[in-house]
Amino acid sequence: IIRFFESDANKEMIRFDINSTNDDGRISFEGDTDTFFNHPAGNQLGFTAGGTETIRIQAGKLGINTTTGTNTVNIGGAEGLGVKLHNFTSGNSAYITVESGDELRSNIGGNDGFYTWITGGIEKVRITQVGQVGINSSAPSATLDIQDVTTDNSVPVLLLGGGGNSNGDLAVNSGEVLQTGHFDRSTGTFTERFRFGTLGALGIGGANYGTSGQVLTSQG
Repeated sequence: IIRFFESDANKEMIRFDINSTNDDGRISFEGDTDTFFNHPAGNQLGFTAGGTETIRIQAGKLGINTTTGTNTVNIGGAEGLGVKLHNFTSGNSAYITVESGDELRSNIGGNDGFYTWITGGIEKVRITQVGQVGINSSAPSATLDIQDVTTDNSVPVLLLGGGGNSNGDLAVNSGEVLQTGHFDRSTGTFTERFRFGTLGALGIGGANYGTSGQVLTSQG
């Protein structure tokens, strides 16, 4: 052990501890011997705080609360482990955590927080604070707002498949009417053009659709 003291206060400032008990070399400061920087194994460096190894550095890898892992960054811990990102300008924070049952959870604080996915330098997907999803729309006007911003007209905007003959490809909850029509984004107004009634009737341009099997137009 090599110790360096402050000359006028006889206080230990730095300790170099190299011995076979810990099978490593470590450096601690100001007599705080359970918080240190050490060499725990070949080609590795470690940082321990309060007796718990907190950071392990290997060649091309970083471990936080873990001494193993094959990824570039490895984070270990109990339920709730995660990452916090804090915006000092706005005061808002974002969290990514792993909860019980291996649930990956993320959260953005603030009243106007939202998620975005950007590819090629252009925003492609946004999830707003109120739960609306925009695809090629940064200000979605519906629960799911899909806009085609490409010049490729050879593919549909929405393609559904796989529901099978018994489950369908497009459905609403039992007892609800399936409505289609036009939506004015500037006024937020929906104009119905036709609907499927709860009993299977089809109505065009109206709201009174009779019973199962009927096809009625212009208010029936």
